[in-house]
Parts: sequence; C-alpha cells; structure tokens
Amino acid sequence: DHPSSFIVKNSVGEIDYLAEKITKMSCRITHLVNQVYKAEIKRKDAQIEALISQINPHFLYNTLQLIKTESIKGETEEVRDTINCLSCFLRYTIDNKKLYVTLAEELDYIRAYMEIYRKRFPGKYTLLIHMEEEVQDNIIPKLTLQPVVENAVKHGMSKKNGPGVIQITVTDGPDLMVVIEDNGVGLDDRSLENLVQRIHNRDYTGSHVGLQNVQERLELDGGGDYGIVKMESAEGEYFKVYLRVKKGIKHV
Repeated sequence: DHPSSFIVKNSVGEIDYLAEKITKMSCRITHLVNQVYKAEIKRKDAQIEALISQINPHFLYNTLQLIKTESIKGETEEVRDTINCLSCFLRYTIDNKKLYVTLAEELDYIRAYMEIYRKRFPGKYTLLIHMEEEVQDNIIPKLTLQPVVENAVKHGMSKKNGPGVIQITVTDGPDLMVVIEDNGVGLDDRSLENLVQRIHNRDYTGSHVGLQNVQERLELDGGGDYGIVKMESAEGEYFKVYLRVKKGIKHV
C-alpha cells in the first residue's frame, strides 16, 4: 500500500548492512596492520640483536695488543684502566637482552670506546659531550649514537693529520635533538648528496652502513619524523649529523 515507505526501510537496511561490513573490514585492516607492525618490530629487534652480537675483531685485537704493550712497560694503572674500558665495551655490546638504555648508559659506552682510541693514539682523539644533567635518564634505543661516533672515527678522524675532536651535543625539548660533529676530513658536496640519497633509499651497499642502521632504528621507534634529520659537511673541515630521538620510549 505504501511503496515509498518500503523503499525507505529497504534502503535503511542496506545502509546498516554496508555499515556493518565496513566496520568489520576496518577492524580486519587494523588487525592486519598491527600484525605487520609487530612482525616488523620483531624483525628489527632481531637485526639489532645480531648487530649487538657482532664485536669488531680488529678493535678487540688492537685493544688486547694495547694491554700487552702497557703490561710490558709496567704501566699497571694504564693496564687497569684499559681493561676497565674493554670490560665496559664488552658488557654493553654482548648484552643483547637489553635493547633500550638510558642516554647516560649509551654515553658511558661511547666514553669507554673513545678512551681506548685515545690511549692507542695519544693526542689524536678528544671527545666532548655537552648536555644538561636531567636529560641523561631519557630512554633511547641501544647503539643509536655509538655507530655515528664510530663513523666519525673511521671515515673522518682516522684519515685526518693531527689531533681531532668529536663533539656530542644533546638538547632537550619535545624530542631529544642530538648533534654529533667531528673536525675530520669531511665529505665533498657530491659524496654528501650521495650518502643522503643512500640513507633515504635504504641502500646498504658501500660505506657508512652504521648511519643507515641508526636511521632505520630511530624511524621505527618514532616514525618518519625521527632519525637523521640533517647532515652537513665541508671537505677537509668537518662532518655533522643531526638526530631527532623520540622521548617517552617505554621499553627498557
């Protein structure tokens, strides 16, 4: 008797049906996204654990040679100091159950690492750290600053004639901003542009792989706005890396 009424009711039923299907589809998509995200985290954690488990054999061998030389010279205090630095280095590197650390722990590891280089090459390496004391308790992914320092030693400082300085500056704010700079040999404009592109494209060939690992790790934890936000360099003068690190990470 009332065909228009039937059409309205039927339309409402179809809308309810579509709404239900869309809701279920949305839930399914959310579930799949979470699965993929969790799988990616597990994959990245596995990569980090593999990275942590890899001790540079050349660094270890050279440090043992340093201890031997100091021992032969009868430098008891120097031997004790070097062994303490090496112990700190090994404990931090081998402990693959702890993927997140405080900023203070990461910096202590860097100090031990650089102290060994300072002892091997007297007068060549100086490490300077600038930050407010209250920043030290922030949680960061393990081994996200040290690879940048290692990159500075390997590609900048070791090729430099004369003494050099590596500076780490941490600024507090909504995020942690970390600037790591060395006054080593630097990069020319073309090489710097190529490095930026390789990091952006996830190209793991060639040198500076440590920087690419740092970028992926920080981006995974914080999102696309985190990681290496800028790099600056002048050939023969300096190389500078700017990092944005997400605050409030709960993993410990």
